[in-house]
Amino acid sequence: MEKCGEGHGSDEFAMRGRGQAGLSLIEVLVAVAVLAIAIGGITAGILVAIRASGDNAARTIAEHALHDITEDLKTAPYVPCASTTKVSTAVAAAANKLDNANRFTVRVDSVRYWRSSATPAAFVVGPCTTSPGPNRDSGAQRVLLTVTVGRVAVHGGVVLRNPGATP
Repeated sequence: MEKCGEGHGSDEFAMRGRGQAGLSLIEVLVAVAVLAIAIGGITAGILVAIRASGDNAARTIAEHALHDITEDLKTAPYVPCASTTKVSTAVAAAANKLDNANRFTVRVDSVRYWRSSATPAAFVVGPCTTSPGPNRDSGAQRVLLTVTVGRVAVHGGVVLRNPGATP
């Protein structure tokens, strides 16, 4: 008579049974690592989508603000040889009329004056004078603006015209 465990390769049977009955620690760790990488990738994708959505919302706010400010500037009285400071004051007044004025900042980048006497005629940066001469205000100014909302900046411009000016 055989004793229990003798002659049947009980050690082999026990080892084989144990290996088939569950997962090894290495297999579990590999599965957890693969799952963590997958979750990390999905999370990164979601964060990129959220950030892009926020940037699009900010761009929309900035574009609307830029449009509203430039439209307000078009209706403002023309100021011959207006400096960046004078235009900045008008821009600030126009921006403060908007409901969401606390959500954006506006900067006047430059004011350029129309030189019909230049060859070729063009908008140029100063000097400007109201008296006759080559630097006379010809009745048109190009104002370049930047509206910033968070990390998003929108650039634009408007041409201001003096309706009574003669070229």
